Amino acid sequence: MADDRGLRELGQSSALGDLALQAAQRGAALGRQYDPKGEYTAEKRTVKAGWKHEDRAGAAVVQVKPGSGDAIRRMVMVDVLMGMESGRG
Repeated sequence: MADDRGLRELGQSSALGDLALQAAQRGAALGRQYDPKGEYTAEKRTVKAGWKHEDRAGAAVVQVKPGSGDAIRRMVMVDVLMGMESGRG
């Protein structure tokens, strides 16, 4: 059985937040690569997770300035997500 306290501690750890930020930074770099007219950045965020929806360490890719058209922006964000998941970028 899972140890909820251990999972909570892991999910709230700064190490996990750092890993999430690294993934988001890769995603922001991909966003800048594929949409040079846009501006993308990564930032640490507190997210709700777990079956109790508790605060956990996380990160997000933020589109600071829109670049290309809406359809292209959506395609860029899908590619950014795929890049974050695969570790490329």
